[in-house]
Amino acid sequence: MTTTYAYWNNKGGTGKTSLCFQSLTF
Repeated sequence: MTTTYAYWNNKGGTGKTSLCFQSLTF
């Protein structure tokens, strides 16, 4: 999960995607 989140964060995904992944990660 952490790796996936880092990938999206580096890519600069949309705010909704970041929040979604953040919720799953944390």
